[in-house]
Amino acid sequence: MTDRRNPGVKSAASAAKRFRGERAKGYDARRSVRPHWAAEHAAVEAMLEGFPKGASVLDVPVGTGRYCTIYKTLGLVAFGIDSSEDMLVEARAKIAETGTRMELMRGDVMAIP
Repeated sequence: MTDRRNPGVKSAASAAKRFRGERAKGYDARRSVRPHWAAEHAAVEAMLEGFPKGASVLDVPVGTGRYCTIYKTLGLVAFGIDSSEDMLVEARAKIAETGTRMELMRGDVMAIP
């Protein structure tokens, strides 16, 4: 399903349907072994290192919250939005496990409140 406002762009509803259940639960395990995973992590961390402590960051789509430890380490105030409730369940678990303070909500990147 594509977004009527932007032909060729998948809708949030489509993404929410694709990333649920076991696909959401195993997302990090499947993806973290890929070579670009570590490179992406390093790139995000390098980009955010210049932000002052307490700065706000919006992570969309937040997925499983893979960057939450970066936000915690750098003292950033992070907010995450994702269209998949199952991915948000995984993110909430990771955030709780790491002791990161981060607000999450279900939403569509094309309609951020």
